Amino acid sequence: MSHKRDNKIPQDMVELLLAQEGLCFYCGDPLPLTSHVYHLAITRDHFYPKKEGGGRGSNIVLCHRMCNEDKAHSLPNGRMIKLFYDLQEIVQAKKESIEMLYAKYKYLGRKGMLKYNE
Repeated sequence: MSHKRDNKIPQDMVELLLAQEGLCFYCGDPLPLTSHVYHLAITRDHFYPKKEGGGRGSNIVLCHRMCNEDKAHSLPNGRMIKLFYDLQEIVQAKKESIEMLYAKYKYLGRKGMLKYNE
């Protein structure tokens, strides 16, 4: 039995995309935001690698698949750490507006306006 992939971008990714202004955390280039390709090119990365004690939740950033592979399991440097904590402050400060935008996103998704045929 074949399963059709759900093209909706998950809420946690929408929140990070908004906080990161649609940019890859590592290289700063735009992330592909069309819902029919995001799962091929965008990955969630554990900022602090799991093997170094990094868990889920606020330890996640979005990046290009290739940037994630380049980083591999290396520890973040000082510049990255500053950016990471700045991102956490942005997420916290924008939480209310992010929730409102996600509600609109869900509404559009239910209306079929955010799905693409493959």
